[in-house]
Amino acid sequence: IYTDAAAHRLQTDDDWTSLYDIPGGLPINPFKAYASSVPDRLFVGQTEQTENLQIVLPGGNPNVTFAIDASYPGNCEEPFKIGDLTQNVMYDQFDSTSIIQVIVYDWQNDVNEVNLNCPEITGTTFVPLYFIGFGRWQTLLVNTSGAVPGEYPGYLIATSESSGTLPLYDDVTITISPTPFNPEIVGSIRLYSSDDVAVHEDVAYVTRGNTGMTIVDITDPTNPIEKSTINGIGNAREVEVQGKYAFVVSDNYGLIVIYAGDPEDPQIVASLEVARTHGISLQGNYAYVACNELGLKIIDISDRENPELVGSVETSSGLKVDVEGNYAYVSDHGSSGGLFVVDVSDPYAPEEVSFTAISHAQSVAAQGNYVYVSGGEDLFRVIDVSNPQSPEILGSVDTGGQGGVAIQGNYAFAAGHGGYDNVLYVINVSDPETPEIITSLDCYIAGCVIRQNYLYVAGYVELLVVQLWE
Repeated sequence: IYTDAAAHRLQTDDDWTSLYDIPGGLPINPFKAYASSVPDRLFVGQTEQTENLQIVLPGGNPNVTFAIDASYPGNCEEPFKIGDLTQNVMYDQFDSTSIIQVIVYDWQNDVNEVNLNCPEITGTTFVPLYFIGFGRWQTLLVNTSGAVPGEYPGYLIATSESSGTLPLYDDVTITISPTPFNPEIVGSIRLYSSDDVAVHEDVAYVTRGNTGMTIVDITDPTNPIEKSTINGIGNAREVEVQGKYAFVVSDNYGLIVIYAGDPEDPQIVASLEVARTHGISLQGNYAYVACNELGLKIIDISDRENPELVGSVETSSGLKVDVEGNYAYVSDHGSSGGLFVVDVSDPYAPEEVSFTAISHAQSVAAQGNYVYVSGGEDLFRVIDVSNPQSPEILGSVDTGGQGGVAIQGNYAFAAGHGGYDNVLYVINVSDPETPEIITSLDCYIAGCVIRQNYLYVAGYVELLVVQLWE
C-alpha cells in the first residue's frame, strides 16, 4: 500500500484494484480479491488457491497491517473487477466521439451504476455508462473540450445494489488522436455569385451580393438543393442565423431580418437602416454590425419585427466582426488598420479598449482567449486576447490570402492566395505561437462556416461542401 499525489492505492499484480480515498470522493474498501482463475472469484471447499501479491510501502514506514478474509458472503459487497476496456478512435476536434466499453465483474450480478471521470476531455465530473448486457457497460464519450492529441488519465467507479457506500475504482487512459484531415469537395451548387454562408440545422443561407440571399437544403451534403432566393435587399454582404430567422447586412439597406421558417417562401419581416454595413455577428438578443468607416453598431433583435439600434462605438473603420463573451473583435481593412477590441458588456454603452495594428486585416474569428485574423499582409495571425486591454500577436503563418476564416477546436480554416482566394488551408493552431498549415484544397473562398466534419464555402460563384475528414 502506498500514497502518491493522486490518492492512496493498493498496487496489485493484475492492475485492477484501484483508487480509494480520492479527495471529495466516496470511501472504498481497499481489497484484493483472490481466486481469479475461477468464476466470480469463488472456490469450493477442499480446494486451494495460490497467488502472489507485492505490497509497496510508503517511504519511512516499515509496517503494514492487512487481513485475509475468506468469509462468504459477508465480504466483497462491491464489484470486484473492472476490465476489458475498449475505445474507438477519438480525434482532437470539438464534439469528436468515441464508444467506450468495459466489463464490470460482480459475484452478485447486481451492478447498478458505472461512471467515468476524465474531465480534461469531457469537461464534466462524471459521464454515466449504460448496461448493454453480459456485464458490459458502454457510453458515447464526447471530446467537449477539444483536447489535443495525447493520453489522458481518468478513472471508472462502479457500485452495486448491495455495496452501499463502497465503490470500486479503476484507472483508465483515454487516447486522443490527431484528426486525419483529407479535405474533399463532396457537394456543390452553382449560384453565379456567393459571398457569405451561414448554416442552421439542414439549411444553408448564402448571400449573393446584388442577387440577394439564397436558401439551400443541405440535408444531403453531397446534393445541395436550392429552395428559394429572396431579392430586393440590395447588396447583401454577410448573413447570420438564429432559429428560423436570417439576419443579413446590406450595403444599401442596413440590417434585414428574414423569416425562413418555410425555406421555400422566406419573408422580410423588418429592416433597420444602417450605413455601409459589411460584417455581422450574433450573440443572444443582439446583432453586432461592422460598418465601413463608421465602426461598430449594436442592435437589439429581441423583437424580430422591430430591431432597435441601442449602442455604437466609432472606430476608424469596420469590416468584419466576431463576438465572444463580453467583447467584440472588429477588423479594419485599411493600410493603417488592425483589430479593435470593444467591451460590449453594456450593449448600450460599448467602449473601445484596445487596438492592434495589422495592415489590411480582414476576416476575424474568436474562440476562447484567442482571435484569429486573416488578410493582414497576406498572413494568418493568432492573437492572445486574455488581456483585452493589451492583445498580443503570438504567431502567424503565410497564407497569401484575404478571404474567409473559420475556427473549430485546434484547427482554423482560411483562404489562401491573393485576389480571388483560391486555396483552402487547414491550419493547426494547438500551439498558438507556431500555427502550422497541415493540408490544403484548391477552391475559391469568400466566406466559410464549419459544422461537424463539413466546411460550407461561399466560393464566389457557387456553394461548396467540403468534407474535412472521414
